[in-house]
Amino acid sequence: MLMAVIICTERHFEHKSLLLIRSLRVFGGEAGSAMPIFSYSPRSSNVPTDECLHAMAKLGVHVVLNVHNPWPHYPLANKVVALAHAERALPFETLVFLDSDQIVLHPLDDLRLGDGIDLAVRPVHRKNIGFANQNDVNYAYWKYLYTISGAWPIRKVQTTLGRELIWEYYNSGLISVRRNSGILSHWLFVMQRVFETGFFPNRDPDHLRNRIFYVEQSCFAAAVTAKAKDVSILPVGYNYPITPDNEWQLSTISVSEAITLHYHTAFETGRWHKLLDQHEKGHLPLSENVLAWLRSNLKNCGFP
Repeated sequence: MLMAVIICTERHFEHKSLLLIRSLRVFGGEAGSAMPIFSYSPRSSNVPTDECLHAMAKLGVHVVLNVHNPWPHYPLANKVVALAHAERALPFETLVFLDSDQIVLHPLDDLRLGDGIDLAVRPVHRKNIGFANQNDVNYAYWKYLYTISGAWPIRKVQTTLGRELIWEYYNSGLISVRRNSGILSHWLFVMQRVFETGFFPNRDPDHLRNRIFYVEQSCFAAAVTAKAKDVSILPVGYNYPITPDNEWQLSTISVSEAITLHYHTAFETGRWHKLLDQHEKGHLPLSENVLAWLRSNLKNCGFP
């Protein structure tokens, strides 16, 4: 089979996973309504509730539990562990990963990989720990990543919000990857080496939690540099970011043209009521059927 979707689900954000799955089934077109979905929960202490597992089963989701995660203190490792397992165990040509705090609003046609393309992805929103030249504070960290991954930078990207030109550094919230490229298992290998040595990015050095936050995503970039022959940059409507402070619009399209909407925490703690009311003021120009669906499903999925 051609393509499967991989997500991660834990008890404290299972409502987000359910919203994502429902959106894919409703708005993802003919392929999305039938696409195999695999939900991983690598941290045994955070498995979804029985109610959530039952709801997923009704939506045709395959639940994968008891996959070993060597970094239970680091939630972002879930996707790395899950995808490395999927690369080994699932018989699909292409694996698509979506962060659970995201919804699908249109068919995901651009995630089908053309001949010679190993990966379709968006660049990071802002530079953060990325690097453009040898004078950047994290140049030594990236040089170390390239050493252990067996690569050297070959492609540059422009960040989506900051418009900075940097060496390839991608947002791991939505990726489409050719399974036989080896990118996913290499991602796990690179991250294992980083945690073994403790060589983390130089960001807020007094707080380890902040320093390791970008390890998962930067290790992904290094694995891509090492393994991907060619990378396709997805259109701007994919992984479209919104935040509670009304950062609705990227420079080229409005939120109404978003294919997947990465809402982060914008729907949390009741803020979605106020957020969706912005439509009346012209700040959230989603279609009426999407708004109606959101109001119904945010409530039904357990958003407060």
